[in-house]
Amino acid sequence: MDWRERIAVDRAICHGRACIKGTRVMVSAVFDNLAAGETPEAIAAAYRLQPQDIQAALLYAAELCARAHRSSRRWSGVMRFKVDESGFSFRIPAASWGATPLDQ
Repeated sequence: MDWRERIAVDRAICHGRACIKGTRVMVSAVFDNLAAGETPEAIAAAYRLQPQDIQAALLYAAELCARAHRSSRRWSGVMRFKVDESGFSFRIPAASWGATPLDQ
């Protein structure tokens, strides 16, 4: 499964946070519930999602972690990232962190 079939990042929806396509359910909400001990089935039922939506959220997070790991090895001091409408961007140098929000 390709997570892009079920996860969308759109600046016009939920301030550009990753969401399940066709909903305003943020991927972070899925993970908050998983971290709280909810089962994937219970989350899907509570948010009216398909089990594949939960799996797509997991795949999205796995790719996000893998890209962050690869990026942190390539650019010294880069530990933060920004998600835009085209996918992932990790070229944020440590010197520019300051008070600048990551979503700008």
